[in-house]
Amino acid sequence: MTTSLWRVLGLCALLSACSDGSDTRISEDPDTLLPGEAAVTAPPEVGSAFLNSTLFALSSFGYEEQEYFIEGDATAFRDVAPLGEDGRWQVEPLETAPYRTRVLIYRPEDAADFSGSVYVEWLNVTVGFDLPVTYAGGHLELLRRGHAIAFVTVQRIGIEGSERSLAPLHLDAINPARYGPLEHPGDSFSYDIFTQVGAALERGEMLGSLEPRRLIAIGQSQSASRLITYYNAIQPLYQVYDGFLIQSSNNGSALSQDPQALVEAPRGARLRDDLAAPALLLRAEGDTTRDGMYIPLQEDSASIRIWEPAATAHNDDYSFNTGRFDDGNDAEALLMREQRTIAGLLTCERPINTGFMVWVLNAAINKLDRWVRSGEAPPNGPRFETEPSTGDLARDAQGIVLGGIRTPYADAPAAELSGVGNNTDSLCFLFGTTRLFDQAELENLYGSRAAYRAAVSDAVDSAVEAGFLLGVDGVRIKQAAGEQWDRAPISEPFGRISMPAVTPAPDGDISVLDSNFSPESVGFQRTEFFLEGEATAYSNVNALGEDGQWDVEPSTMAPYRSRIVVYAPSTASDFSGTVVVEWQNVSAGFETAPVWYAAHTEALRQGHVWIFVSAQLEGIEGAQNAALPLPLYLKAANPERYGELSHPGDSYSYDIYSQVARVLRESSQTGVLGDLVPQTLIAVGQSQSANRMASYVNAFHPLFEPYDAYLILSRTGNSAPLSQGDTGFIPGPARLEIRTDISAPVISLQAETDLFLLGGVIHRQPDSEAFRLWEAAGTSHADLYTNVTGRSDTGEDPSFAVVQEVDTVEGVIQCDGPQNNGPGPWIVNAALRSLEVWARDGQPAASVPLLELDDAGEAFELDELGNVLGGLRTPYVDAPAARLSGEGQAGGSFCFTFGTTQLFDAATMAMLYVDQAGYEAAVAESADAAVERGVLLAEDAERIKAAASLQWQALSAD
Repeated sequence: MTTSLWRVLGLCALLSACSDGSDTRISEDPDTLLPGEAAVTAPPEVGSAFLNSTLFALSSFGYEEQEYFIEGDATAFRDVAPLGEDGRWQVEPLETAPYRTRVLIYRPEDAADFSGSVYVEWLNVTVGFDLPVTYAGGHLELLRRGHAIAFVTVQRIGIEGSERSLAPLHLDAINPARYGPLEHPGDSFSYDIFTQVGAALERGEMLGSLEPRRLIAIGQSQSASRLITYYNAIQPLYQVYDGFLIQSSNNGSALSQDPQALVEAPRGARLRDDLAAPALLLRAEGDTTRDGMYIPLQEDSASIRIWEPAATAHNDDYSFNTGRFDDGNDAEALLMREQRTIAGLLTCERPINTGFMVWVLNAAINKLDRWVRSGEAPPNGPRFETEPSTGDLARDAQGIVLGGIRTPYADAPAAELSGVGNNTDSLCFLFGTTRLFDQAELENLYGSRAAYRAAVSDAVDSAVEAGFLLGVDGVRIKQAAGEQWDRAPISEPFGRISMPAVTPAPDGDISVLDSNFSPESVGFQRTEFFLEGEATAYSNVNALGEDGQWDVEPSTMAPYRSRIVVYAPSTASDFSGTVVVEWQNVSAGFETAPVWYAAHTEALRQGHVWIFVSAQLEGIEGAQNAALPLPLYLKAANPERYGELSHPGDSYSYDIYSQVARVLRESSQTGVLGDLVPQTLIAVGQSQSANRMASYVNAFHPLFEPYDAYLILSRTGNSAPLSQGDTGFIPGPARLEIRTDISAPVISLQAETDLFLLGGVIHRQPDSEAFRLWEAAGTSHADLYTNVTGRSDTGEDPSFAVVQEVDTVEGVIQCDGPQNNGPGPWIVNAALRSLEVWARDGQPAASVPLLELDDAGEAFELDELGNVLGGLRTPYVDAPAARLSGEGQAGGSFCFTFGTTQLFDAATMAMLYVDQAGYEAAVAESADAAVERGVLLAEDAERIKAAASLQWQALSAD
């Protein structure tokens, strides 16, 4: 037992109780207890400090980061008398236990920039690891004022994790060599650990040359609950902290818990109002209700302020997503948006709140600091209004809560913002909701863009004058208003797409060339629906130029009856939220799904829904001069089932594809996805379908924004016509770029074959904000995997990644040489994953070099083994076992698009790698590098690594 603890126990005996409610500041009260002494040490020099924090460079603010370990004997406490609702709790030390934890410091590099205030955050561990939630929201005010921030791992979960962790990011898992020495006796001791950290900071430890003048405790949610208990029970004993910012909690946490005796805080207990250290409690809208009823709290007092900002949620998009990048210069961080994902860890049913609690939080940080410095109290905040008959929160016509602290997001709204209403599974219920107003709603509310900006400006000025918004933040909000108006969704975009009648197809055989395994064997089910309605053909308003900036308008309408096939997870919980919509290819005279053939393993393991769309005439009726004269078009394959399908011609195909998007978006009404709720729609197409996809993106996405992302696979050297046949021929230009003002991300993925043999090199364009061009080395327009072997691949057997020589396509097509067996499918998988992340989280896909051409730009540059240089690199070309090419070859029908494979002989392999171990090492190194570059998925990299030994064994067998 330490000397300090003996002193504590002795003083408790003299006072009969360690807190009687009359304690004042430590400098004024000779009976204030001394905190236990803790030793501060440096962590092991293994790796670096870890905290899931902001992602910009601290140095841009003149800050530095330093991590420390702190250790000593911590005390647990027990109640002297029952803990009452008035918060005036009396507690005393119970027992001690050793601990060692970490403190991460953000501090100004120059002592002259230091404000004198140290904000000490009790890190939140609700998700199973440390999160600095209050700093994440309020970092701009903390950093621009020169405050130091101390992040404290106060609770055991931060070190050891939890069975309910969302990810293995607790300290013991993230860096066991660095954090293995940490130990925690349990959360009963957390309060004293927080005290001892504060005392060490008060002494100037862990702050370098900075001299602290005040300590302010901060914490959010469960950390705020522990701060309530700390304020009521522990602060009177030691008075280490000078102020408290308690964010998003209404109740205290247990004073003591297992294995110590459980001492729970009474529900609804108030913050005690007899301490010198002031406390500001910030409650979001989502914090103020239980079972729909508003939870009132105590009135403000000389030492207590309670602020309730309208249109805010317990957690929000800024604190967990956009704000992590906000260094004060990021205009995107100011814009409300509809975002369902949370830091890549969760995906919610509805877009999460973007009501910007951050700006009121910044004001709270500022006003509390002034309160502690000078005694000037913050303004009293109005409370939310309730419905007299129900006790629920009262709302205006736009769905915004009435009363509370008003900001531009409540008084000049561009969205319906709520602190409640998201799905209740996982943690989404804490994140509230956002529904952006569309253009028509904004015009109805404000009349014009200028009037909206004026309304925002007035609301900003009112909030600044009231003391709930800082002027520096108000300037940014005003500047963002015009862009917010411009980002409003197109009014009823799907309302302007015709909705077809949707009917389930009868039981029976569904004609779709997808895979050689049954859906049920991989946890999926296949269903079919008929779509019937009127489709629209379009004509051009302007010249259809190479830049893709096309304007089109409706021309004629015609009836149609087509179908979609739905390939979906059998269990709703396995659904990823992503729906991939493939424009089926009809080059052969019947429908094929080449993107599915390439990327189905990614769809299966992620749980995507895959939609096969019969968008074009030939898929239903066939073609007179079909490249493969096989009776596989729908009316020939099953005339009884598909005999009533009808298609007015390919001029109408674009609108049919748009109508499919509306059917999927409104699946709760159409029933095509059962209970599944789609969140991200990705449009995909290959070859001739890719050409139509390029025209679709340029002409129709700006009109309707039907899809969230586009994968354009293997475009050829022309563009699809906008109109043809009876509606008149309106060709697209031979060379066609993807328009640069697209609001959805696009990846154009080109194989070697596509550039010269098929002429697609003319479409080359630079990457832009929403466009990426991937040219993949060692690939062909179609390959052995998509033609033959991949049809049986369910995603686990590494033999599918082994390069082999096969010259036939299941007896249908005979080529003169082996087809390309390169990395095509694995690259398509990576492109699909990259698009999904880009569309959902805003993280752009990787930019990659183009394939290298000769000086004339008419042929590829090859390495000494005959593989092309440059482009998207994988182990197939950087640790090759074959010469892989997209060049043409002779033989039946489509052989010229299948490329070639020439396996290296044993002598060549030995020259390159010496032995099997050398080859496997080269493959592994190349695979890891491709994963790091973002062009190969880790799952596929592992299959390719495992295939390396099989590749070598096949060589030995030969």
